[in-house]
Amino acid sequence: TNSKNKSHTVDSTLQISCRHELRMWLEELEDEDENKKNILEEEVVRLARICAERYGIRARLPLRPGIVQNKKWDAGLIVFLVVYSSDRKPLTRSVADQIRQDLEKAMEDVLKRKVKCDCRVSQPFPYPLLDKFMIP
Repeated sequence: TNSKNKSHTVDSTLQISCRHELRMWLEELEDEDENKKNILEEEVVRLARICAERYGIRARLPLRPGIVQNKKWDAGLIVFLVVYSSDRKPLTRSVADQIRQDLEKAMEDVLKRKVKCDCRVSQPFPYPLLDKFMIP
């Protein structure tokens, strides 16, 4: 076999990662509307994986999304933590930021409205340190 065509996956303990939050205003989402939240979460996971795979990068959503209700605007802000990791190719912050932009554009196409786009990706970090960034 030709070794150029083989895909090698880097062990997760050696992977370099970047993270960011994907934030979306959801005017129509109610606290008890768990079904819509689950459908949206599945779509974000699916699109994050598709966007990242184009670059040979792995996308994960390690936490369930959080919803921050805002009574003033009668809206909820749903927040997803998205983590990109080197998998088959090296990950840089600029590559992770391009994947973030691709994901936001894909979500805008699905939702037919602007996605809140003010979260840049983090500096690269070793994937095993991800737990240190998450609040219990």
